[in-house]
Amino acid sequence: MTQEPVIGIIGGMGPEAAVYLLAHILRLTPAREDSEHIRCLLDNNVTIPSRVRALEGSGPSPAPAISETASRLEACGAALLLMPCHIAHYYYDQIQAAVSIPILNILDLTVEGAQRLAPGLTRVGLLATAATVRTGLYARRFARAGADLILPDDPDQRRTLDLIKAIKTGETGPASRACLRSLTARLAEGGAQAVALGCTELGLAADSGQAVPLVDGLFELARAAVLRLRGRTREEDLRSRTKHPELLPLPHMGI
Repeated sequence: MTQEPVIGIIGGMGPEAAVYLLAHILRLTPAREDSEHIRCLLDNNVTIPSRVRALEGSGPSPAPAISETASRLEACGAALLLMPCHIAHYYYDQIQAAVSIPILNILDLTVEGAQRLAPGLTRVGLLATAATVRTGLYARRFARAGADLILPDDPDQRRTLDLIKAIKTGETGPASRACLRSLTARLAEGGAQAVALGCTELGLAADSGQAVPLVDGLFELARAAVLRLRGRTREEDLRSRTKHPELLPLPHMGI
């Protein structure tokens, strides 16, 4: 009997984002019964040092702990790794070198998702921590894709960080959702044709009332993993069998 590939999730950055990613994988997998789902291993390793403090020079590098987590998941049978944290991809090459199995890159997939959701994309907004913005990881990738990056002004950047902190404490209700809609609308007013959510927590406060398409990296990561292992997603499978795809009980991001 052929053994199904196993997905390993390097979690803990933050913990709820890893669970949110797993939910996306479950919803997107074209399964009709439990046994048709993809086996996943999640290490919600909350002991990984702060990525932001490391990049600010006030804390240790998280790369060794992330690499150890990746190696442990590989040893447990994972054939594909997902790392639901944008800023952790600053250390992507070092972590990938520590394992012999592929790690899907959330940064590349977010750029691809933006191009899919906004064909002809030339201007894209980014909501992320200031540390993520300073790395230039997204600026370089979007520049290669032919799109200029639009960033929040200083007050909105502070609002973005406050929103991320609020979501991490479980505040994903109306106030957080309204804040995200406001931040997105401001970027749209500045010419953004889509807005990339450059922090994995932000998708937890997203809803369908946005001025422009939102690109949730967690959704893109889950979608790419399911496509890689199944060849199609439940999104595509159900769209082929319904006249009303907008009513599908799936995450709204990218659908």
